[in-house]
Amino acid sequence: MIMKSCPALCACLLLSAGLASAQTGPAIVSSPDVAIQATFSTVAGRAAQPTGGQLVYEVTYRGKPMIEFFSHELLNLLARAAGHYRIIPKSAVSQASFDSLRAVIYPDTQPPPPALRKQILTFVAAGGMLITGPQWGKESGTPVRAEASPRFSLIPAGKGKIAMADGPPDDPYVWASDTVVLVSHRYDLVRFWNSGSALSYCAISPDHKQAVAHLLFYANRGPDSATVRIAGHYRAARASTVEKPELSNVGIQQQADAVEVHLPPVSQYVTLELQV
Repeated sequence: MIMKSCPALCACLLLSAGLASAQTGPAIVSSPDVAIQATFSTVAGRAAQPTGGQLVYEVTYRGKPMIEFFSHELLNLLARAAGHYRIIPKSAVSQASFDSLRAVIYPDTQPPPPALRKQILTFVAAGGMLITGPQWGKESGTPVRAEASPRFSLIPAGKGKIAMADGPPDDPYVWASDTVVLVSHRYDLVRFWNSGSALSYCAISPDHKQAVAHLLFYANRGPDSATVRIAGHYRAARASTVEKPELSNVGIQQQADAVEVHLPPVSQYVTLELQV
C-alpha cells in the first residue's frame, strides 16, 4: 500500500471540523495561517450532491494533498475485507519495501513521480501485481477484462500484471473487496471456517520459523469450533485467550504450504503461537 504520510495535526483538524454545522456546499476548514485546509463535501456516485450522500474529504498543505478520503478509508476497509497489508510511505520506498508482497495498491489521485513509478514497475515485472486507476497513466500492453472483477482490466507487464480500474477511485469499499479478490484468497495469510465475523493480524519472524496470529471474533461471543488456516510450514501451535494462558484440545493438521488449527470453544480473542 503506497500512502502519503499524515502528520498528527491532521487528526486534530479533522476532529474540530466534524463539529461544524451541516451546509449545502463543500465545507472548508483552515489552519490559522491557511497553509492547511480540510475540505468536506458529499457526493453521489462521482458527482457532488449538496442534499446528501457519501461524505468525502481532502486535506491539503499549501495546495498539495496530504491525506485523501479514498486512501484513508481504503486502509480501514481492507482490514474489514480480511486483507493483510502494510503501509509503505512514498518518501521511503526501496526495492526491499516490496519483499514478500504479491501486490501493491497505488490509490493516489495524482500520478507517481518517475522514480517511484520505476520502482513499482520493477516489482511488477518480477511477477508482482499493481492495482491502480487511470490516474497512474497509460501503460503499453493489451488490456484483458479481469474475471475476478468486472471493474478492472489486466495489462501484462513482464512476469506480472497491472490491474487497471475502469474509472478513478470513488468507492473504497468496492476497491477493498476487489483488491482481495484480484490478489486471490489462495494467498491469504489467515483464513477462517465456522468462525462467524472475524479479523486477524499475523506477525512472522524474519527467518519464518515463528509466527503469532491474533484472532478477533467480534460477535457477541466466540465460536464453538472454528478452524483457522495459517500460511507457512509450521508443526506446532499454542493457543491462548485472556481467560486461559494455554488452551487444551487444540488440533493441528499440516498441509503442503499451510497448517490448519482446530480450536475448541473460545472467547472473542485468541492468540495463536506457531513454530516450525
